Amino acid sequence: MARWLKSLLFSLALLSLAGCNFRPSELAMRQAITDHVATAEDYPLRFMKSENFRFRDLQKVPDDERQLWRVHAEFDFVYTADGKTIVAALREKSKAEQEKAKRRADTALEKLALAAAAALSRHGTEQRFETVKIGDKDSYAGDFTLVRNDGGGWRVEDADYQ
Repeated sequence: MARWLKSLLFSLALLSLAGCNFRPSELAMRQAITDHVATAEDYPLRFMKSENFRFRDLQKVPDDERQLWRVHAEFDFVYTADGKTIVAALREKSKAEQEKAKRRADTALEKLALAAAAALSRHGTEQRFETVKIGDKDSYAGDFTLVRNDGGGWRVEDADYQ
């Protein structure tokens, strides 16, 4: 019985070590790519969802120290709110951030510069989202290199997409 138990423990140890080289799951790739593109493109994720993922050419990238996988992905960001709702929420968020920055600013000149920068930023954001309708899509396609995090999850390390 002890021999059988040792054999079982050895097999489990080998399986856990082999598990370190598993490729990222579709769900893990979706989450990592969504997070990366949403951050890079400054999308308000609470008013968006990513869908219609299509993956191809998943390949392990040789690296001595890390687990890297490269994949070609095509997907859509779909708006779940209309432009007026998005712009109103972004204005509210911007106002709160501006108030926080004002409290940190030491001089009147810093406060004025912060207000001007916030106004310019708001204007660009408002123009970008004001005409959006629920169900509108922004489509993306490109190559993404994923790396395993220390916690076992995945993140995009490098991306080339449009």
